[in-house]
Amino acid sequence: MKELSDKSKPQRLEDLFRTQMEAAEATPSERVWERIEQGLDLKEAGYYKERVVWYRSLAAACVALLVCAAVYLYYDANTQHPANQQVATLPQTQNNPASANSKTSSPVASSPLNNNNSQPTENTNATAEAALPAQPALAAKEAGSKNNATNNYAINLPDNQVNANKNSAKTYAATQLNNNNVNQENIGLATGNLNNTKGENNLLTGANNISLARNAKRAVLIENREANNGLEPLQSVNAWALSKGATPADSLWKPKAIDATPPALAWQPTVTPEPEKPKMSRWSFSAKYAPQYFNQNVELASAAAPQYLMAPGNSSFNGAPAANVNTLSYTEALNEYDRNTSSGFSYNTAAAVGYALNEHWSLETGLLFTQNIATSKSSYVFSNSYLAVRYSNNDPMAGLNDTKNVAQAAALPTTALVASLAGQQHLGNAAVIQTPTYETEYRYRSLGMPLKLNYQTKSRKSFYFASVGLLTNLLVQANIVSESDRVPNMKFGSNTDSPFRSWQFATVLSAGKGFRVSESISLKAGLEGTQYLTSLAAHPENLNSKQRKPYTIGLALSSSYTLGK
Repeated sequence: MKELSDKSKPQRLEDLFRTQMEAAEATPSERVWERIEQGLDLKEAGYYKERVVWYRSLAAACVALLVCAAVYLYYDANTQHPANQQVATLPQTQNNPASANSKTSSPVASSPLNNNNSQPTENTNATAEAALPAQPALAAKEAGSKNNATNNYAINLPDNQVNANKNSAKTYAATQLNNNNVNQENIGLATGNLNNTKGENNLLTGANNISLARNAKRAVLIENREANNGLEPLQSVNAWALSKGATPADSLWKPKAIDATPPALAWQPTVTPEPEKPKMSRWSFSAKYAPQYFNQNVELASAAAPQYLMAPGNSSFNGAPAANVNTLSYTEALNEYDRNTSSGFSYNTAAAVGYALNEHWSLETGLLFTQNIATSKSSYVFSNSYLAVRYSNNDPMAGLNDTKNVAQAAALPTTALVASLAGQQHLGNAAVIQTPTYETEYRYRSLGMPLKLNYQTKSRKSFYFASVGLLTNLLVQANIVSESDRVPNMKFGSNTDSPFRSWQFATVLSAGKGFRVSESISLKAGLEGTQYLTSLAAHPENLNSKQRKPYTIGLALSSSYTLGK
């Protein structure tokens, strides 16, 4: 055993151990290796099978997607093709009003008024539409007279022509459209008379009916031409009216503007273009500054635990005045802290980016810096050094190797808050010393990231807004600065040894009114409140009471710039 425990020869123990283990070593059977290889093969085959199934599913999905796309394109082309054919087969007269008017006009048009020189039939057709006005009353009278004449006359065409020459002495003015109506009515009456006489004259054949209809149409056209030629004597009537000092007849027959709107010959689908939606600018940048009131909501009087207090004269830790340590002074120190703690000047500033969901709702996130300050006045000092020795700026953790330095560090005084956060179990060695009144400042600096949902009314000049969100804070630094020379300053970081909670979560509410300076710049002002979801103490159980949660209330001033406007 002495040889095995010899430190100068460490290799002998290894050799002995290896020799003994080789004797007891057992060679595994071939079946074990076969099972291992079989398991590896099955595992590899399963892996390849999974890959094959995955690629097969991907190929099936691609094929299904191609089939759906082909079916959609096929049905989309079929649904659009009939509409295109219908639009293509529409008559060209709808797009060309002049040609439509020329087609609907009568083959033989009347000559213009006050024109003694007779013109050919082609010129008359070209100028009748522009020269003759619309006279509804005369057209109705002419239609009535011609209907009576047609109804009273027989199918004998020469007699109808003679009677038409007699009626041509009447002076009237009619437009080309009225002449067309008269021609259509005369043709209808003539063909109606032919149909009425069909039963009386059974000897008429189909060819005779066609020839009679052509003769009737020719007679009606000749009748209208001769009736229009009968308007030429109006020139002498005008001269007679001028010689008598009366109103010329031209003023009575003064042409009026003719509405050249062509009639709707066929239905044309009208596609109303959809109004383009205005593009909304979605991204915006904002900056905020908010002075606020901060309440850390830490109470110490309710956390007092008399069982941890030491009795007078039971402790004199490195010469600490044990005579001043009693229950009355300890309770008075805690009550004094609760009464004299107030809020200092606190603020937060943020830079955020927003994304508009629509005209009213938007999301906002960014980076927030917060500095909360609380002050307290006290006339008591605790000699508990559990935290003061670790975080004192004057005497950091140097030279704590011997018992003497530890005893000196234990005598370092601290405030009631730090002594309570260190834990009630450490107050058994604490000494409460009464000193002149001094002021202590508790400064908390944190970085956070808010996530807000904003609502904003739509208005041109001013608008109202409201927002709700969640805030995540990291306590970067906590400073305890005392104006007393007896109490050292302390600084805590975001480590686990800090008595303050490093990560803090809070809800943020804000509401107010905004003003638009321009289309892209707006200013906002409103109230903002922050309610923390956890207490400020990292270990609230050390206070032996349920602690309330801190909160802030302030006035938020912000400006935002919207991109793309």
